[in-house]
Amino acid sequence: MIPNIFTAESLKSINPSKNIKRYIGIEVDRGISLSVRPSGKKTWYFSYVFEKIKYEIELGEYGDYTLREIHSIIKEHRIEISEGINPNSINTDTSHNYTLATVRDLLDAYYITLNRNNKKSFRNIQTIIERHIGSLVLKFAHDVKPSHIQNICQKIEKPSSRDKFHSYLRAAFNCAIHWNDYDILNKPHYNFEIKTNPVPTVHSLFSNGYRPVERDRVLSFDEIHRLVNSTIINRTSKIKIKLVIALGQRLEQILTAPINEIDFDNQKWTWGYNKETQRHRMKTKLNHSIPLTDFQIELIKEAYALRGSQGKFLFPNTQDHSKPIQPSLREPINNYISKTNCKPFQARDFRRTFRIMGRTLGIPKAHLDAIQHHRIYDDGSEEINHWRDKQEAMKIWSDKLKDIY
Repeated sequence: MIPNIFTAESLKSINPSKNIKRYIGIEVDRGISLSVRPSGKKTWYFSYVFEKIKYEIELGEYGDYTLREIHSIIKEHRIEISEGINPNSINTDTSHNYTLATVRDLLDAYYITLNRNNKKSFRNIQTIIERHIGSLVLKFAHDVKPSHIQNICQKIEKPSSRDKFHSYLRAAFNCAIHWNDYDILNKPHYNFEIKTNPVPTVHSLFSNGYRPVERDRVLSFDEIHRLVNSTIINRTSKIKIKLVIALGQRLEQILTAPINEIDFDNQKWTWGYNKETQRHRMKTKLNHSIPLTDFQIELIKEAYALRGSQGKFLFPNTQDHSKPIQPSLREPINNYISKTNCKPFQARDFRRTFRIMGRTLGIPKAHLDAIQHHRIYDDGSEEINHWRDKQEAMKIWSDKLKDIY
């Protein structure tokens, strides 16, 4: 046994020999060891003492985890030990009478949730996943490693397809992690045994230059203030940005809105089937309504006045007033980013900003979900029992925006 402090450089220098060698971690790597076989196979192990008995568990092969990920796994095991849980017993429990679920089961579970939520893009999501997933569907879900996802992604030539596949698979594993928490009628019983999502850590492992679009970008209130008060952005784009942030809805829902969707008298905006566009305005094909504050109505009227308060649409096309504008803010946002050197963001991040920053103001998650149509009430009680919750949430959000706009 060879004492060792593991580093990225020292691990690369470890080569196989005629006999099996075991490299034992010391100091910060205490309890970690790496077994190297003559065949070249390298395996991580974790040794520990639980109730005066010494145990050793296999963590996985060297190529499947980075050193940082191994430390993260060890940290979880040490927490379990401190709580009186033996990590060695977690994966050897045979008290249940059902088998471990495969990636095929995991994807089926994900598709069930998409169908239940009437996800409009369900078929496209399914097509992209099934086109690239390959033989990984045969693996047990809890055995999937970051390296497995990496190998698949590196074979996808088109960057946009690669990014979508990564995003959808990440969501599928998140679904499996929380599967037992979902309230679904006649829900299949799957035993996933997944503690952490193997997909999010993949991006840093790419060596072919692939860098997916950064996700989960949230603008702070200071960033919003600088954005909406910047002289770099013209008045029209600025009012669009203000309105999208103030309402917390998707860009298309606001920028392509017929003016008759808005009930100014009752301070209410309803998205449903629109006769002007002859299409459903929501992905779920269900009606969705939000209350409007005086502040939000002022912004809407200011936007409508940009075109002389005429036409069927809130933002009519400059060439043809019978059509709405294209729902995009890419050009003004990219221009702002390039001239201010701020951290990159996209228009789609405004909706996430509404949800996350709304929580910092003390707005309950359920109220924000209802405003953004994440929470659908099948019993028709939304108007009666949840409208006041939406009104209260919108008032808190509007009062904050008044101070920074």
